[in-house]
Amino acid sequence: MLYRHPLKKEQPFCLERVSELFTTEIQHLVTEATAEGHLFMQRLIEEYESGQNRFDKAGEALFVARLDERIVGVCGLNLDPYERDPDVGRVRHLFVEQSVRKMGIARTLVSEVVREAANHYRILLLRTRNPAADQLYRSLGFSTPTVYHHATHQMRFTR
Repeated sequence: MLYRHPLKKEQPFCLERVSELFTTEIQHLVTEATAEGHLFMQRLIEEYESGQNRFDKAGEALFVARLDERIVGVCGLNLDPYERDPDVGRVRHLFVEQSVRKMGIARTLVSEVVREAANHYRILLLRTRNPAADQLYRSLGFSTPTVYHHATHQMRFTR
């Protein structure tokens, strides 16, 4: 599906749900995230390659954003590994390449994760210490504080 920022004329990006991740395609994102002090992208690759987290269980999904066939963003949805409650999901590993930030890619990725989570969970959690990410999540309807120990933000769904 193609997306275009409503107020900008940049080239549209494509959002794709992937069933297989070729980790070499996101190595540039890992390098950039690590340089910014974020280790979660390296963890994404390690857990994916080991089979620990393939985003392939019921209610899980992994989305990538592509610009000119190049992956420029990633965001996943898992059953929350901390809560051990089948009604609780977690936003995982949101990262967008710095050169394409402010194009709506992160917002679109998270919105797609939220849409998918609403089909499977009562509560969606996440953890961030990044002030820009905090603003993004709040603008999408996440609330803080949360009663969940391993989360900074939550969203509740009604079914």
